[in-house]
Amino acid sequence: MDELLNSIGKSTFVKYYDKFFLEQYSVQNIIQIMNLLENYTNNSLNTKASIGKRIFREHLEQEALIAITQAEKVDEVTRSEAQLLLDIWF
Repeated sequence: MDELLNSIGKSTFVKYYDKFFLEQYSVQNIIQIMNLLENYTNNSLNTKASIGKRIFREHLEQEALIAITQAEKVDEVTRSEAQLLLDIWF
């Protein structure tokens, strides 16, 4: 899980959680959205979007959120938002 979260970024996973969750958003759709809002390279956009969708495809989203809430190097806003998502969905 740590490797996946390090590739996508913990704050990115939390920020785009709803896009990764909803099946109507493809990897390409998410890349387009992130490209408008973030300053990532094309390779980074592809990696982040693909891994975000993979976490949901493999049903690892709860494990990811728990890992984020317990991570040492995560800002408090991201930690709180991850905890809120856990409280809502699990």
